[in-house]
Amino acid sequence: MIFDMSERFVKNIMLNKVIEVENLNVKYGKQEVLKNFSCTLPEGAMIGIIGANGSGKSTFLKAIMQIIPIESGKVFFWGKSLKEVRSQIAYLPQRNSVDWDFPASVLDVVLMGLYKEIGWFGSIQKRHKERALFYLEKVKMADFAKKHIAELSGGQQQRVFLARAFAQEAKLYLLDEPLSGIDATTEEIIMENLQSLNSHGKTIVMIHHQIETIENYFDYLLMIRSGKIIAVGETKYVFTPKNLQATYNEAKVIS
Repeated sequence: MIFDMSERFVKNIMLNKVIEVENLNVKYGKQEVLKNFSCTLPEGAMIGIIGANGSGKSTFLKAIMQIIPIESGKVFFWGKSLKEVRSQIAYLPQRNSVDWDFPASVLDVVLMGLYKEIGWFGSIQKRHKERALFYLEKVKMADFAKKHIAELSGGQQQRVFLARAFAQEAKLYLLDEPLSGIDATTEEIIMENLQSLNSHGKTIVMIHHQIETIENYFDYLLMIRSGKIIAVGETKYVFTPKNLQATYNEAKVIS
């Protein structure tokens, strides 16, 4: 299935800033991973983050979500601090960073996305379960609700974690490689759901590796190499052979 974002983007020129990053610096030990990293990302866009392995893509998402410490710099969401708007943001980590042996059913995993509403020791109500099942149905996993998460295939596990993120009903979704290592059917299901969210005004920021689908999936791009920004802007302007070569240090073909 082709997801043509260009026409929708032209009809919805975005003036509001969803993320502003000013001179962000992040280190792992003595190694600088992000260096004077500054960018502004628009609200309501499908935003792709691309770059070679180790370029700082995942670090960027973790840093702005305060999952890892930053050396210096400022991050704003809608002009506010993360603390003020955290409930409006859903974050999906890389699948390989999750302990899939955690003793939880598929339904339990999705309900975890509602912990801010339910509370860590609050009672799970019928409406919470109905909401979780609604989003499992969205990703075609409702029939697996009682199964242990470890029993599922990689693609099925990814769908469940997307359902958990969707159940938060956030305004901004930060997704770390949601299409990595999955089958074509799962990719189509995920992208259909993300496109639907985006059509309702939600902002999607997503790390992506498949060069051939970038123009179909994203109307805005952040291109990173070695912790520095190569280009940021509308896909139709920045997705060029020159920027791809600078991003990956090798020629990439745009088909």
